[in-house]
Amino acid sequence: MAPVEAGNPIVVQLDLNLDGMLKVSARERATGLQKQVVIENALAQFERDERDEARDRLDRLWVDQADPFEDDEESEEGDETDGIDGQVPSLAPGPREGQREAVQARALLEKADRLMERVQAEDKLEVQRLMEKVRTSLTDRQWDKLTAASNELADVLFYLEDA
Repeated sequence: MAPVEAGNPIVVQLDLNLDGMLKVSARERATGLQKQVVIENALAQFERDERDEARDRLDRLWVDQADPFEDDEESEEGDETDGIDGQVPSLAPGPREGQREAVQARALLEKADRLMERVQAEDKLEVQRLMEKVRTSLTDRQWDKLTAASNELADVLFYLEDA
């Protein structure tokens, strides 16, 4: 493993969903090494009723939103979705499912392509196999498999960079 200078930034991302699953990802900027851990029951201290109530509030937000594709005639009728001041509340758009994983996988594939000319012959088949695994998971939109395949490829590239 090559020495990395002190102060190497590490990017940490936390994703928590209403089912209590906490996903923690950490990536070294200089080396690209990425690790992640998933905590299945991070919200264990909350009672089921509180979680159900939170889910219901979110569901009501989505149900209460006016459909932007409705005809104008239907939306002119008395609509109870108006907020207190007469405006429909707006929600900030969240990340699309798999978008972050897809971007990271594409960047990793580009990195692997750049390193391919320096890879020794006995390692090329393994790197190509892992790259194909990442491409297949990306194409099939299987995010869990994509993350696992990307982690495998990142680990191999990490050691090949130092060679």
